[in-house]
Amino acid sequence: MMINLIRAAATESPAEVRFISPFGPMRMLATEKGISALEFIDRGATPSDLRGIPRPARRAIDLICGHPVSQEPINLLLNCSDFQFSVLAALLRIPRGQTATYSQVAAAIGHPSAVRAAASAIARNPIALLIPCHRVVPATGGTGNYRWGPDLKRALLRAEQFRTLPEHSAPESDS
Repeated sequence: MMINLIRAAATESPAEVRFISPFGPMRMLATEKGISALEFIDRGATPSDLRGIPRPARRAIDLICGHPVSQEPINLLLNCSDFQFSVLAALLRIPRGQTATYSQVAAAIGHPSAVRAAASAIARNPIALLIPCHRVVPATGGTGNYRWGPDLKRALLRAEQFRTLPEHSAPESDS
């Protein structure tokens, strides 16, 4: 399944969708135009009724839960700076099952000396899993930081190595 990154500010109120992923409960904000947020939430959260949710949300849930039924691209709507957009687009080019360092990401976007700025942009990733910030690790070793904890980051990396998380391709667009 393809992921499209689109520079866009929200023009309509998104639906909030809560669901259980293979790695725990998640919260998504989505409209018919695309997804603007995806994050892990507390284990006690109640899942949403998934009937009538926006189509991009349904496709994303199917992809995350390992049973994509559509080849239609999923649009990710990002309201961010040009720099953060380029960093997040670079994350989509890290192959599943592999990792990159913060300095490799900075170099990949043509700013090799902007390692800290790239790390900050990665830390502000608004769309977990679909924009794979968990694939970025420190050059000194280990898994590094992750907003939802190092144990979850290690579990995500392990799952990708064993191909239990679905693969997606990611052409970037800037509409």
